[in-house]
Amino acid sequence: MSLQAETSTGTLLTKDYNFNSEEYKLPEELGQRAAYSMLEEIMTGGVIDSTNQTTLLLLAALSSGDNISQVKLGRVT
Repeated sequence: MSLQAETSTGTLLTKDYNFNSEEYKLPEELGQRAAYSMLEEIMTGGVIDSTNQTTLLLLAALSSGDNISQVKLGRVT
């Protein structure tokens, strides 16, 4: 499940939530866990969720030329 939120300044916040289908009996439980997971990412102060940090940092390192990559990370995992 992928959640996305937009701040009043236009910044996009994302969270990918991986789950085991046998772990949840009701869809409401899954939604609640995913929402809490998104709130935890917001509380860390980052914009990119912890599961996608490595991909983003790799792509920033591989950019060529005068491309400047800028990103705000919470705690690096």
